[in-house]
Amino acid sequence: MITDAAIAGMLVDLYAGKNTFDNGEPGDGPSGICWASRRVDGVDVVVFRGSVTFWDWFKDFVALATPYHHETLGPVHPGFALGLDRCWHRIKKQTAGPWIVGGHSLGAGRADIMTGLMIEDGHAPLARVVFGEPKPGFAQLKNYLDAVPGRSFRNGDGHAHDLVTDVPITFFLEEYEHPTPLIEVLAAPAATATGGVFKWHNMLLYNAAVQGR
Repeated sequence: MITDAAIAGMLVDLYAGKNTFDNGEPGDGPSGICWASRRVDGVDVVVFRGSVTFWDWFKDFVALATPYHHETLGPVHPGFALGLDRCWHRIKKQTAGPWIVGGHSLGAGRADIMTGLMIEDGHAPLARVVFGEPKPGFAQLKNYLDAVPGRSFRNGDGHAHDLVTDVPITFFLEEYEHPTPLIEVLAAPAATATGGVFKWHNMLLYNAAVQGR
């Protein structure tokens, strides 16, 4: 089965716009979501890109609004969930399954909720592998995703870490949480790295961190 390191490499390729995939959409298609898939050893590995465009960032910050209450998944991040029903329809049309789902940043949150939609539709993926994952929903989503093995990686060194994994902030009535415990990995940004407080978040760093695992 495909390794976590290989999934990280797929995400690096997706950010770079490389034409190494079997299917996908660039983010300006019917669902408004950037995703791509590659068939590996009889499994369709589907990955979701993080924020690049203005609308990607807008969907990140929509969490400040009231969470969207999904009938099955419970309260979920409204920006992450936007367009995923249509996206799952497109993925089913273009791939055969079984599936593994992965993502980074906004794409990690989308991969989480997509996993829930797939379970609900009777097509639970074999695994969910995410990097720099923000919190996608409440306890109801977490409990629902227990049916699928999940791994969520956070880059950090014990003093600093990827701050995207801390949001949305959890407080009374906004009880966002991660579906699975975070797995700590380390690939430190260069001293000259840009990105400010988010410099630990780069997918290239996650790719480097998991290659030796």
